[in-house]
Amino acid sequence: MADVEDYLEEGFDAHKVTIPRLRSILVTHNIEYPATAKKAQLVELVEEHVLSQAPKLRAQRARAKRSSMGIVN
Repeated sequence: MADVEDYLEEGFDAHKVTIPRLRSILVTHNIEYPATAKKAQLVELVEEHVLSQAPKLRAQRARAKRSSMGIVN
């Protein structure tokens, strides 16, 4: 199985992943998309809203630290 955040790495090609994976990426980043969207439209949304922000997202994730407290609301 691919790494959960492999899409943030350099050289990721959104055209090579499945429609459910594209939808999953969009949902992860709270990006709305039409339920009837075709692959081309999903790829466009991922490239526009996620991949264009990949360096910023990688930097945010690098600063995150694990805690013995786990997830706290």
